[in-house]
Amino acid sequence: MANTPAIKRGWHWTGTALSSYVNGLEAIRLTPSSTGCDFMILGDTPGTYYLNWDASGPRLQIPSGVELDVESGATFTGAGTNTLSGTNNITNDVTMTAGKFISGSPIKSTQTTKAASATLTTAEAGLIIVTADATTMTLPTYVGNAGLRYKIMVYGTHSSGVYVYSDGEAINGAAGYTSTAKWDILEIEAAPASSNYDWLMVGKIGSWDAS
Repeated sequence: MANTPAIKRGWHWTGTALSSYVNGLEAIRLTPSSTGCDFMILGDTPGTYYLNWDASGPRLQIPSGVELDVESGATFTGAGTNTLSGTNNITNDVTMTAGKFISGSPIKSTQTTKAASATLTTAEAGLIIVTADATTMTLPTYVGNAGLRYKIMVYGTHSSGVYVYSDGEAINGAAGYTSTAKWDILEIEAAPASSNYDWLMVGKIGSWDAS
């Protein structure tokens, strides 16, 4: 992006493009081409841009480090196949239409190793590998977390065991479950708030004793 203090405001022809300046900074650039006219909305630092519509076709190009801020209530729509490439981070919930699926490359679950008693976080949902004896894995509250799922694996030989519970909440009606056997797995999922349960045992391998 050009920084031209002599040009304070308005549209100016540079010889190859028509540019709009605001306070000496180029904000919009129109460049004639053989296929039409390239359109670019520029950023606030040299060499960056927010929107680029060029000979490659209509597209939204956002350079690294530039944030796309989508207001609440906005909707992305499109027909057919849409591709999201590269590394992209989604920090909030993603809601999909019932019956639709995510397909393609395998989706990897989170794996966390615990060598001491711990309160599990929602970000750790996935496989929990417990390596220490006499440990307690405390679940977060089920409230507001319906569908959150953990697989807790006992790794190693234990005498006192691994105890899984949720403070003040129940798992299949029990306060918690304990296992002392290597490779035992307890799979649990947070129940809907409208149900009469807190946490549901949806699968297990080995012997888990209710307490």
